[in-house]
Amino acid sequence: MSDRTALEVAGTAPVDTTPLTLLQRCFVGATVLAPVDLAVAGSFTVYDVLVVGLLGGILLERRPMIWMPRRFLAPVLVLLMASFVSLTRSTEVIEGLTQTAQFVFIFAVVAPVTMTLVTTKRVLLATVGAFVLGATIVILVARVQNVAGGNDRIVTAFNSNPNPLGYAAAYAIPFVLFGLWTLSRRRRPIVFAVAFATAVYVALWAVTASGSRGAALGLVAAVVVYWLFSDGLELSPTTLRRAAVLGVGIGLVVIALSTWAILPGTLNERVAATASGESTLIDDRARLANAAVLAYEESPLIGTGLDNFRYVARQYDELSTEQAPHNVLLQFLAQTGVFGMLAFVVLIGIWYHYLVRAHRGCRDPRWRRVIWMFVASLSALMVILMTTPNMVHRHYWLVFILGLPAAQFGLREADSPEVQP
Repeated sequence: MSDRTALEVAGTAPVDTTPLTLLQRCFVGATVLAPVDLAVAGSFTVYDVLVVGLLGGILLERRPMIWMPRRFLAPVLVLLMASFVSLTRSTEVIEGLTQTAQFVFIFAVVAPVTMTLVTTKRVLLATVGAFVLGATIVILVARVQNVAGGNDRIVTAFNSNPNPLGYAAAYAIPFVLFGLWTLSRRRRPIVFAVAFATAVYVALWAVTASGSRGAALGLVAAVVVYWLFSDGLELSPTTLRRAAVLGVGIGLVVIALSTWAILPGTLNERVAATASGESTLIDDRARLANAAVLAYEESPLIGTGLDNFRYVARQYDELSTEQAPHNVLLQFLAQTGVFGMLAFVVLIGIWYHYLVRAHRGCRDPRWRRVIWMFVASLSALMVILMTTPNMVHRHYWLVFILGLPAAQFGLREADSPEVQP
């Protein structure tokens, strides 16, 4: 594996003024479609096709491929090996192989293409802007179409499941908050006020219209992590003041959700049903969790195979639904065994450590906020994934992957040896 990093390729050129190459412009444009998740064939998307095209362009230009830092290699390989080995117990081998192939594609194609093309801060920020644009498209198209699915939950134009509508608001909000912070420094109060009000409404509408409780928790987690700690992980008077302001803000939002007629009441109804114990959803999730634990106890080392637990769930709990466990840790535990689950935990843990170290070492206050918006976004996804079964969507992993060059750029400014992979 190459020792080259995005920083070495960037050299000493002024990163904020270096023009984007044609491939970089195409990469930024393709990123708009990542959150949209338009399927082409089965689980593979238009974004996947564009990334493969970009890979072809890199190879034609004979550019050296840049990989994720070496510290990520071991957990990635263990996760992939656990996935392949677990295919031996799969009920539907083709489906297990398809989802395993998606993880291979993420780590062997999406990651190196991203690392190879995101060589300057300008490219990174342009990519983030395109990513937010894609999430906004998902929300706005759903708002215009206003198509209701089960329980009057609004679905997106690209997915019959309403949950992704709320997820888009949760994982995009840290990037939006960074944009609002940047706008606030330009001293245009009217423009800032309009942008802030628009962002708040769009995010709240997406979460309430989707009715996703996981998305609501993810949104809160993203705002808390970004707002409180973007300047540093310390309990300072500034942090306490921000916590007080945030507490008031959350209180006002709760009041708005219960009284503001222009926001859908779907989320309120679902939360109320959960609080009163009327919802059977919690029982369904508990049975799936119980079945997952029983499946692990039967075969701790080799799981049921990715995307295969739903076929055997009722063998372990006859009252469970035919779904994957709605918790990403239980999902990997049951479907890839203990080694697959631990590899995922280690992979995410190394990523957090890498970005927190970069955040502490970076001397540029603005870039510290850039690093932290990735931490906040992935934190929102981690909260969401405690209540949902899938971690194979490309745009989820794109947050993970884009955080790496963001950290490397910050580490370069700190003149730290951590810049090496």
